[in-house]
Order: sequence, then structure tokens, then C-alpha cells
Amino acid sequence: MFQGRFGRILVDSDEYFTTLIAYIHRNPQKHGFMSDFKVYPCSFYQAIAYQSRVKTATVLDWFGGNKHFEQVNQTKVKEEEISHLIGDDFF
Repeated sequence: MFQGRFGRILVDSDEYFTTLIAYIHRNPQKHGFMSDFKVYPCSFYQAIAYQSRVKTATVLDWFGGNKHFEQVNQTKVKEEEISHLIGDDFF
């Protein structure tokens, strides 16, 4: 079921990890499920931004606080920089 489509790639920097999180948050909008990824009810973005049962403080600390979390998610992800990780999804 998962052969050929999914793989593991080392996340080797904080900046890279942050970019991947922002990319994942935007997937519902990118693929046309929603016009604004922030309102997608099943997203990790919602869990962090609206402080669900996820360890919100830990994640927000990673981003340097709520303000930077929002800034990162407002900035368009440069998909060409992570294209080797997202494969066919890039095109």
C-alpha cells in the first residue's frame, strides 16, 4: 500500500524542519480542499494555533513563540528548496 510513494529523509537542520512544518500546514490549500489552510478543521496548524491537546507550548517554543509561528505560516514555502523531499507532490 505504501511502497514507492513514501520514504524517509533526514531532517538535518532547524530551518529545514520549520519549512517542512509550514509546507505541511499549507497542503489542504495547495490541493484545493480549502481556500485558506488556517480554517481546515483537521490540520496540525489548528491544533497549535488554537491550543488543543497537543503540547502547544513545546511547539510554539520551537518557533520562538506564537508571533514567529504565525509569521512562518504566513510566508509562502519555497517548494523548490524541498522538492527532493516532496516528489510528485511538487508538480
